Amino acid sequence: DYAEEPKSMAVDDTNPDLVYTGDLARVMRSVDGGKNWFGVFTQSTGNGWTTTGLDVTTCYGIHFDPFDPKRIFIGYTDIGLMRSEDGGESWKGVSTAGLPGGWRHNTYWVEFDPAVKGRMWAVMSSKHDLPRGRTLNLYGGGEGGVALSVDGGHTWKPASHGPSSSAVPTHILLDPKSPVSARVLYITVFGNGVYKSTDGGQSWVRKSDGLP
Repeated sequence: DYAEEPKSMAVDDTNPDLVYTGDLARVMRSVDGGKNWFGVFTQSTGNGWTTTGLDVTTCYGIHFDPFDPKRIFIGYTDIGLMRSEDGGESWKGVSTAGLPGGWRHNTYWVEFDPAVKGRMWAVMSSKHDLPRGRTLNLYGGGEGGVALSVDGGHTWKPASHGPSSSAVPTHILLDPKSPVSARVLYITVFGNGVYKSTDGGQSWVRKSDGLP
């Protein structure tokens, strides 16, 4: 769902109907001289999609649902959070309809509640490719926050908007000894420190003062 104008194009020397283009996200092929185009970077499995090996983005982590070993999540730059319900055989992008628009681009980490089926958190941001230095002044200020799902990652809403509207959280951890009704969570915020929540992510207090 992110792609731009073609950056390159090639036509087969012996078959002018066979054409390829590439952009920032995809490799596309036409077999009728450009009248119709089809992606060759993924292929349908019937239930979702799988790669053909032409990936152009960054994976930050692979996360397995403790209640369902066939439900797997991968956090990506650019295309956000992907979900598999069949043990990684096929993938779909998660619905981000309930989240601010900027959050959907990048998911840096996911954390599950080990005692509550379906409850999970993710840290998301509009800031791409951290910690690569070239991205620090690109793509605006860096809107982001902590997202919450209570149905196994099918739908999401903001757990909070984070410490500030310009926060870029890049990791989240849960204290498994904390009360189920008031989970203790920690997040790292890029360039801003470590924050703690004692209410499942609804509010946050800075806890990194004094750390080098």
